[in-house]
Amino acid sequence: MFNIPTSEDIKNYRKKAGLTQAELARKSNLSQSLIARIESNTVDPRLSTIRKIIDAIEETMKLKKTVKDILILKNKDKNKLPSLISLDLKAKVLDAIALMKKYGVSQIPVFEQGRPVGCILESDLLEKAVQRKDLSNFSVQDVMAAPLPIVNVNSKIEEVNKFFAQGYPAVLVADAGSIIGILTKIDILSYTTL
Repeated sequence: MFNIPTSEDIKNYRKKAGLTQAELARKSNLSQSLIARIESNTVDPRLSTIRKIIDAIEETMKLKKTVKDILILKNKDKNKLPSLISLDLKAKVLDAIALMKKYGVSQIPVFEQGRPVGCILESDLLEKAVQRKDLSNFSVQDVMAAPLPIVNVNSKIEEVNKFFAQGYPAVLVADAGSIIGILTKIDILSYTTL
């Protein structure tokens, strides 16, 4: 059995999500006056109407979550952030391939003296392998792409999505000036479909 939210519950959920009645109406494809009547308990809405409202609020809440929320979900230990897999500028391409295979990742940031200077992308390595069959003589520096964009650990998911829309496969995550993690498109997809 489940509890149907009361008019007061809906009002509190809407406010917690930071939505006005008009914004909730737009997101749920309902009228603002209906939202107002539901919240003031002057109408008994259909269950399907309540579902639309709750879905819109839940979607808004997911988008208001921060990068840190997703990074913690990526980790099996829910109380800490996952480790960042990275390479030094002087590493060999074979090291990159081994790390990609071991951890199941398709991009690895490249650092020099603690600063991101590039990124190794699986697609670029595949292209090089097709052109030149022997990658053993290449260093990471020979095949790396431009560095990934950096977002703050407290950035909202919608801010990160702007970089994905520009074609970036991932973003680096910084906290207090230090890179602490990486967030990929699949991380966002996995989180928003929970």
